Amino acid sequence: MELYQKPYFTLFSEICNTIESLEAILQKNSLPEPERNILQEQVKSLKNVQQKTEEYLISQPIF
Repeated sequence: MELYQKPYFTLFSEICNTIESLEAILQKNSLPEPERNILQEQVKSLKNVQQKTEEYLISQPIF
């Protein structure tokens, strides 16, 4: 693995783990509606940022 790839891999792995944890909390249905909505929006935002960043990195030439 290239040196620059390892930090990105670590970052994306942690983002995935965080998304999975948040989604597990949401599945328990134990949160009040306002908090649930906020958490759902945060999950959506994390997924969006992750996807855009991955697409950007994939489109860049490898040095």
